[in-house]
Amino acid sequence: MTRDAISKSVRKNAGLAAVLRSRFALSAAEIDIALALADGKGIVRIAQLRGVTPHTVRSQLKAIFHKTGARSQAQLVATVLRL
Repeated sequence: MTRDAISKSVRKNAGLAAVLRSRFALSAAEIDIALALADGKGIVRIAQLRGVTPHTVRSQLKAIFHKTGARSQAQLVATVLRL
């Protein structure tokens, strides 16, 4: 799976992506990460798919936590799955 595959997944979940964007003001990259985590992918795999370092994904994840109020990956996934 490539970065394009993640983008296709986001398009497939366009409604969910729109809710994440409007409710939490997540960027496209942050939405990609949130949806990938909800799909069961880990930080390292997401980094590989996006062509970035795990450090970059973790940094973006901190921004996601701040915007959503989640305190952990599990809490973030639960939030995404409830939408």
